[in-house]
Amino acid sequence: MKFTGVFAYFWFISFITLAQNSQTVDSLQKIIKSNISDRQKVDGYNLLAKEYRRSDSSLVASYTNKAKRLAKQVNYLAGVSDAWNNIAWVMMDKGHYAQALELYNRSLQIAQQGKYQKGEANALKGMAVVYRRKDDYTKALEIAQQALKIFLQIKKETEIASSYNHLGVIYRKQGDYAKALSMYQKSLTLRQKLGNNRGVASSYNNMGIVYTKQGRYFEALKMHEASVKFREKAKNRKGLAGSYNNIGMIYRKIGNYSKALMMYQRSLKIKESIGDKRGAAKSYNNIGAIYDDQNMYPQALKMYERSLAIKKQLRDKRGVGNSYYNMGRLYRLQGKYSLSLTMLEQSLKIRQQIGDKSGVAHSYLGLGNWALAQKKADSAIAYFEKSLILLREIGQKDRLAQALVSLGTAYYLQKDYAKAQAYLEKGGQGAQNTGNPYTIRDGAEYLAKTYRALGQPDKAYEQLELFKQMADSILSEKNIRQITQLEERFAAQKREDSLLAAQNKKELALNAKIQTEKANQRTAIIGAVLLGALLFVLGIFYRSKQRSNFQLNTANQELNLVNEELKNYNEELQIANEYTQQANTKISLINRELKEQKDQIVDSINYAERIQKAILPLEERMKNVLPPHFVLYRPRDIVSGDFYWFEELGNKQIFVVADCTGHGVPGAFMTMLGTQALNNIVAQNKISAPEQILYHLDQALHKLLQSDTTRVEDGMDVVICVLDKAEKMLYYAGAMHPLVLVQNGHLSEIKGDRYSINTYQNGTSMHFTKHSIDVSQPTTFYMYSDGYQDQFGGEKGKKFMKTAFQSLLAQIAQKPVKEQKQILESALDNWMNYDGTQTKQIDDILVVGVQL
Repeated sequence: MKFTGVFAYFWFISFITLAQNSQTVDSLQKIIKSNISDRQKVDGYNLLAKEYRRSDSSLVASYTNKAKRLAKQVNYLAGVSDAWNNIAWVMMDKGHYAQALELYNRSLQIAQQGKYQKGEANALKGMAVVYRRKDDYTKALEIAQQALKIFLQIKKETEIASSYNHLGVIYRKQGDYAKALSMYQKSLTLRQKLGNNRGVASSYNNMGIVYTKQGRYFEALKMHEASVKFREKAKNRKGLAGSYNNIGMIYRKIGNYSKALMMYQRSLKIKESIGDKRGAAKSYNNIGAIYDDQNMYPQALKMYERSLAIKKQLRDKRGVGNSYYNMGRLYRLQGKYSLSLTMLEQSLKIRQQIGDKSGVAHSYLGLGNWALAQKKADSAIAYFEKSLILLREIGQKDRLAQALVSLGTAYYLQKDYAKAQAYLEKGGQGAQNTGNPYTIRDGAEYLAKTYRALGQPDKAYEQLELFKQMADSILSEKNIRQITQLEERFAAQKREDSLLAAQNKKELALNAKIQTEKANQRTAIIGAVLLGALLFVLGIFYRSKQRSNFQLNTANQELNLVNEELKNYNEELQIANEYTQQANTKISLINRELKEQKDQIVDSINYAERIQKAILPLEERMKNVLPPHFVLYRPRDIVSGDFYWFEELGNKQIFVVADCTGHGVPGAFMTMLGTQALNNIVAQNKISAPEQILYHLDQALHKLLQSDTTRVEDGMDVVICVLDKAEKMLYYAGAMHPLVLVQNGHLSEIKGDRYSINTYQNGTSMHFTKHSIDVSQPTTFYMYSDGYQDQFGGEKGKKFMKTAFQSLLAQIAQKPVKEQKQILESALDNWMNYDGTQTKQIDDILVVGVQL
């Protein structure tokens, strides 16, 4: 090979990893026309075909035909294999999967015939992508692993990293998030080693998608912010638009719709500027979802329709099916069931036509929810079962768990509690395995209701706790605070980078000017010394001056550009300030109106507080009658849903601590009902046995709230203790809440019955258990609501928890009651104000301690 041919060949190789643009195409065409070998020309034709794969299928056909013709003439099987690979990719991209598989298989056979291992692996990788798009994840996984094995054998690290990434995508589609993250991490590590910034950004982005699906929003945002950083460096605008879109999804998940909308619009702007119509359609769809979430249905429909129009123009059948589904769901939420059914059925029809099994399963789920909204449980079950069959077939674990939970919910509404339990338990376990907090939450909610209907209160209580835990984790205050802090750091870094870039440009301009002056000085000295060669020196001087002037002009242009950008920025800032002033004026007026309304409401609530305090036992009477005791009482709001009550009948002293449904005003109404009922039961009817008091309290609330007809399920968790001073006995009965007592330094917990007051309806009578405790020895007992132990705080922002609370009670039980109260208050304050971070009180708090 001639020297020029060698030079051209290596120049040609350097373009392999470049993105498609006119400069790359022009360079490749020039190289093909240069003095290189026929095999190199075949590679050139294939590279040109690859450059046009996403934009012009006719040029792909043209260049692959040239590659195949020349490759066959020189018996270059690798070139023929690559040509068929390019054609197969185009067929796959257009959704012609059967033809694509046939062509990939032809590429594979030719590569095997020519012992071209890279071609074998590329063909297998393409076939795996086809099977993944057909939702045949088992086949896709099997073939993708074969491709990876070959890439490992021939040590093609770039392709190895890409294969790990593809395996991660397959596992994510299956809902196996742990394996997906493992594959993405392997891909990321290798891409970082290779310095492949575009690939690194992709890996961060994919990991962020998995974290979002798991409800781990802080980790997800960190990944996407890292992806943005690398994509900005690489000037990858399409990738950047994708990252902004994914960040928008996180903000939507946590309910920050204004920031979600801002990110979606930023993504849309980029997509429209680069002509990415398919991406723009997705952005319009996501913006529609924001309006949908806020019940702004006309605006949502407008966005969905705009997205649909673009997808129809692009003949994107999968996208059209998705749009019809979203519009069907929207019409269902509006109560337009006929339109909803039409859209959902159209979505199903399209998804069936293109063989989109995952989409078909999704459509059946949507139709099932439509049937549930119409109270057609039988139809809903039929749809959910069809979805279940498909999801099991394709192995999509995450959505399979959703389908099981949906099916269990339908059986619960049919009152077939045995089947409801079976499906909800399977769905809940599946959701636990994939780590989807939304499905865990929904499954736990209906499983609790199912256990309650089956008379299994212990299991119902466990599921209610799980439901609360998942709801807290999805929108935890700490999670949102961490995201806000990360966002602030990222914004500050962007501002710092922008200022630094502007400063660097100014310094470059100044340095260029200095260099120019030095060059002029050197030129003058040379001219004086070399006078004998005046013409020659003048020529050098002239050329040097031209170069220096060019540098100075360039620097001045850059400086002017910076000044112009700063000027534009100041103008935008001025406009923003004007808008801000106008907005502030409007906000001030709104705030004034809101303050007036708030003051009126607060005055009413303060009056309610005075009423509530009036019905609580008098402190002076309790002090004179009761043994040494304390009451730690902290309403979350002005009025409380927790209350305590005391009465004396002969030698018996009756203590009650109750935790009503809700807090604030709704809870306060329940406390008044409870107090009045206790006055009737104990003071008027002279009932003193704790289990009988609970029984009659349950009956009284049923009548007061008319629970059997109105289906009102408001109730209360209650602890009742009766102290018989003559017999030195303490009698206890509880609805949900326990009694804790300490004797001889030993703490014991006596659990109440696992159902609340006013829990069961349809005339069911609840009976409660009486416990007898000998208090002839020194005893301290505690009655409390769950507000103290459920309070968030501490180093990690977690709950105080029952174990820590009871351990604290055991430590202080021997101390004077006044000191006990002070210790409990101090521990609570320190927990809620850990290291300067103030945590809000989440529930009413009530603890009563009595020392005998």
